[in-house]
Amino acid sequence: LNFMRAWGIALCQEERVFFRTEVNYLGHRVSAEGLQPHLSNTDAVLKMAPPEDVGQVRPFLGGISHYRRFIPSFSDLAETLKKLTKKTGTWKWTGEQERAFRELGARLAAAPLLNTSGSIRTCNGRKRCRDGGCPSTRRAASVLLVKNLQRGTEEL
Repeated sequence: LNFMRAWGIALCQEERVFFRTEVNYLGHRVSAEGLQPHLSNTDAVLKMAPPEDVGQVRPFLGGISHYRRFIPSFSDLAETLKKLTKKTGTWKWTGEQERAFRELGARLAAAPLLNTSGSIRTCNGRKRCRDGGCPSTRRAASVLLVKNLQRGTEEL
């Protein structure tokens, strides 16, 4: 806590929690192992009814694109649905759009755990380990998360 006071970082008394193995942040589950979409968000996408008009397709695409890094071939699948939002096109929900809609949800539900960088490097100049696996890397990630929270940025 002295470190945070020295840097002028204020924490809300009711919300501060230390020594957690994972936190939920901006719709993601962040842990030492990596990053995943939050389970409640993936469940909501799976239970979602297919869009009935352009006004429902746009928010779906906006929400699911927040998780695009977790979905293999996201742009190819989303392109089918994006075509429905163009002003020159007419609304026609076919089997192709239905498959893309369901596949986006299924791939999000089966999203892989993303390691923060996935590389192997030297820690403290002595040993080699996976990022996120050594104490110095975990401390650095924690400090970055605190700084991002303080600044109000959305990057991870």
